[in-house]
Amino acid sequence: MLSYIVTQRTKEIGIRVALGARPAAVIAMVSRRLSLVVCGGLATGTLAAWSLAGVVRTFLFQTEPADPRILASVMGVLMLAGGLAAVVPAWRAASVDPLHALRDE
Repeated sequence: MLSYIVTQRTKEIGIRVALGARPAAVIAMVSRRLSLVVCGGLATGTLAAWSLAGVVRTFLFQTEPADPRILASVMGVLMLAGGLAAVVPAWRAASVDPLHALRDE
């Protein structure tokens, strides 16, 4: 999903690079957008997990379904995974060739 978002914006990124954007600025721009997607998914997932906690209560052993420590640790792991998944598309976006990006239309 994160790679698809970057692929959709290839032309825009190519224009920015052609106008002189530095690779660090492109990586920062892409990382901000991808972090919004990851945070939105985390917020939605956390709300869904919190609201459906009663349904899974019978499947859990020695823990509460809405335990804040468990939810926080899962969110931390998912944020780390989302950040790592965003590194490759952000690096690829920083190394896009402006001529290639503009010709792909």
